Amino acid sequence: MVQALDPGYNGNLDGFVFKLQASGAALSYSTYLGGNNNDLGAGIGIDRLGFAYVTGNTFSTDFPTKGAFDSTYSSGADAFVSCLYESGDSLVYSTYLGVGGFDFGYGIAVDTGQNAYVAGYTSSFYFPVAGAIQDSSNGAYDLFLTRMAIRPVRLC
Repeated sequence: MVQALDPGYNGNLDGFVFKLQASGAALSYSTYLGGNNNDLGAGIGIDRLGFAYVTGNTFSTDFPTKGAFDSTYSSGADAFVSCLYESGDSLVYSTYLGVGGFDFGYGIAVDTGQNAYVAGYTSSFYFPVAGAIQDSSNGAYDLFLTRMAIRPVRLC
C-alpha cells in the first residue's frame, strides 16, 4: 500500500477516501481528507485513468487546497471538490466551492474529458456562477451544478 495523502486524524469529523484492490481483499490506498473542523465526503467519481474526484462540504479553515479555484474558507459550510491521483498519495487539485451561507456538494460525475460535474445546494447569495441559466438566488436554498474543467495529467 502506498503512503496516504493524509495518514492522521485531523479532529472533529474527517472525510476519507479509499480504494480496494480488484479482489476486494486489500486496500490499494486509504486516506483522510479534511481539516480542523467538520468535513463530510458525500460523492465520488472515478475517471478512466483511475483518478478519484470527491465532493462534500467542510467547515474547516485549513481544508487541503491545491491549484484551487478558491483557496479560502468563507463561512458556514463550503462545498469542496478534490481530485486525487490514482495512487491516492497526492492531490491533483482541491478547492473550496462557495461563498458565505451554506454550500453542500452532494454528487459528482466525470466525463471522458476529465471534467468534473458537481451537484449540490447553496444558501449563498454570491455563489460563483459563469455561463449560468440562473445567475442569482431565488430563495433560501438553490440547487447548483458546477463544471470543474481542470484536467489532471498522469505523472510519468
